[in-house]
Amino acid sequence: MKLKDKTTQDKRSRTFYEKPTHGQLHIFNRPYYFTNSNAFTHANDIMKILAQKNPRPNVVALFCDNGTDFAPNNYLVFVALGRIWKTFSLDQLFAASFAPYNSKYNMIELAWGNMSQALAQVTLEPQADKVDDKKEAEVADCFCKAMNRLKEIWSQTKYGESLVKCENLLPKADEWPLDDYETVKKLLNDGDKHSRFHEYKKEIKFLFRHCVRRDYYLHFRKCQRIDCDHCKNSVKAPEAMKILKGLDSNVTIPRPTLDSKWYEGKQYLSLVDVINCKDTTEAIGKKNIDRIKNLEYGKCHFCCWEYQSAADELKHKHFCP
Repeated sequence: MKLKDKTTQDKRSRTFYEKPTHGQLHIFNRPYYFTNSNAFTHANDIMKILAQKNPRPNVVALFCDNGTDFAPNNYLVFVALGRIWKTFSLDQLFAASFAPYNSKYNMIELAWGNMSQALAQVTLEPQADKVDDKKEAEVADCFCKAMNRLKEIWSQTKYGESLVKCENLLPKADEWPLDDYETVKKLLNDGDKHSRFHEYKKEIKFLFRHCVRRDYYLHFRKCQRIDCDHCKNSVKAPEAMKILKGLDSNVTIPRPTLDSKWYEGKQYLSLVDVINCKDTTEAIGKKNIDRIKNLEYGKCHFCCWEYQSAADELKHKHFCP
């Protein structure tokens, strides 16, 4: 099957690749009062989902918002997703966020509407006005009862053709397997001044060498080099590898861009528009090409990392080469 066989058009006659039909929806309830939410905790949740898959996927695609916990430009997100890719020996893992002002198309946002409707007229056990004045055990019990009620409701709610899979993360639950968020966060800020810099540098440098980074986009893939113990002779889906690797090197894929020549200047170009256009100038217009060049800070000479700022370049050079 060719890519062109999986396209559809919207009401403005723009051509898009078809979105997957509704799959399994997973919800992880985290009581923020006890458990923090960050790039590593989200990665742990994704790992739990992948560990249950049989057979295991060879390629994982994540469509994210640009919040701190999931923004592809965030270094902590880079490390978290890179660890997922490496731990499960995925051929490829890529994360892309929606173009600015287009987050309303995020599949999770759409799914959340169904979940909110399921909570209509539901009453949870009331809490005291000042939670801090209660004993910790009583507070924990209150949160646990609320989460159990949410799990009960959402586990009986359908999204698409399947019942939602809901899981509670109880107070003081151990995070698995990524539990060094604060260490990595401080390491990325301190660079070679951190006491564990050399311990982590090898891992982060390895991830840099297997990653393509552009605006709103991260792509980890096996390098297939014979001198790379992780990647050699281990690609399970070579055709998908060939297609996605080609997109990385295709200079006609720009940053999300509006252009007056397309859709009256009110819509972003679709990926199909750009791939099918042989001339970058024709696709996004010379004015926008000049604007994009002005935004570029350059690229790393040792990996496929595009700098977003001078600070980004400085941080990157601590670990690569």
